[in-house]
Amino acid sequence: MLKLKVTMNAKRLVPAAVMAVGFIASAGYARQPDSVSFERPNEYKIIASNSPVRAFAVLNNVLWYATEEILISQPLNTRNHQQFPRMGNIGSTGITSMMTDAAGRVWIGGAEGVAMRAGNNFTSYTTENGLPDNSITALTRGSGNEVWAGTKQGAARFRDGNWTAFTTEQGLPSNNVTAMATDSRGRIYIGTDRGIAVFDGTKFDVHNMRNGMSWNQVRAIGIEPNTDVVWAAVGDRDINRYDGREWRQFMEIQAGITSIMNDTRRTYFGSADGILRFNGEEWVSDRNRHGIPVEQVFSMYRDSKGDLWFAMEKGVLCLSNPYRR
Repeated sequence: MLKLKVTMNAKRLVPAAVMAVGFIASAGYARQPDSVSFERPNEYKIIASNSPVRAFAVLNNVLWYATEEILISQPLNTRNHQQFPRMGNIGSTGITSMMTDAAGRVWIGGAEGVAMRAGNNFTSYTTENGLPDNSITALTRGSGNEVWAGTKQGAARFRDGNWTAFTTEQGLPSNNVTAMATDSRGRIYIGTDRGIAVFDGTKFDVHNMRNGMSWNQVRAIGIEPNTDVVWAAVGDRDINRYDGREWRQFMEIQAGITSIMNDTRRTYFGSADGILRFNGEEWVSDRNRHGIPVEQVFSMYRDSKGDLWFAMEKGVLCLSNPYRR
């Protein structure tokens, strides 16, 4: 177990029903993260659960997170919490992805469809509402209030209250969608087992081994917020990077990557082995060097304040903005 040197008062955030303990701590390490000068130790808080957190979203100081069994909402400033065994007409087991939209709603994708939380109510969507399949593999936020969902039978866009399905007939390289992301221009990147389709609002542009990728099987996609550089975990262990002109291949880097996040200076890759971080020159997997004490990562998110969030093996960890002075 990693021993933490606590230099702040501990604060508990305890969802009792899941036997969770949360705390805020500052940790000092023998070597600080590469290429960053810190005026103080890394600060992080943990909202813990007794089972892995598969997906999460943060909205208005409330953390929504899902284990394999249930959905939970946890205000970050109180011990109160709520559990949701159902979301409208669908169950909350098997949740794979969560996000918020421009209208302040929480979207949740799982084994039975998509649910949207607005105010105190859920609205659920299934194939009866236009989804190509009920098994949701990914969600991403599009332009305006658009929401995109990936399934094993194609992708779908929610706009003006309706779902529109996209399959190989509209230009996807495969209907088996595995990952999704959106760049600053509103282009939707859809990863499949046969490459990446980029939707510019009217058509799909396909990237695969024919134009520079090392594998067609896409496992995760992440986009740098300032540059729109695209990172993709492909094949068993490869990582590919696209700068808008060409793909660069990094071979045999990390197996089992589940998510990718960029903090404007470095790129993080979450997997069952923890965090791998790339600073432009060096791949760092030692948590004593990158300063994030997690063993497994299933999802990641950078918020508007620059804080970094990680869904991990026993909860959600939030690392305060590492560049804040």
